[in-house]
Amino acid sequence: MTAQSQPPLYELTVTENVSSQGARVQTRHSWNPGDYVVFQAVLQEFQSRAQVIYCERLSSEKYAVGLHFSSPSANDHSSKGSVGKTQTPLKNCHL
Repeated sequence: MTAQSQPPLYELTVTENVSSQGARVQTRHSWNPGDYVVFQAVLQEFQSRAQVIYCERLSSEKYAVGLHFSSPSANDHSSKGSVGKTQTPLKNCHL
């Protein structure tokens, strides 16, 4: 994911689930619902601007983040368990 902030933060994440509407990714950072990011699925050649819908703490250093795609730039490449590169703003989610 790529941050929509300055300077951008790039993070390689694990995609748990992705569809034409959005994705659930695991990240080391927490995020605020409403933040915008750029999601890029490396293996599927897919990129989209996305909005953070939720942030769920999985452990002390792992979060699940729900994303809603707003502008996909490739065909739907639904998958499960993919590796994705994500660039996101460094903010905290509400716990």
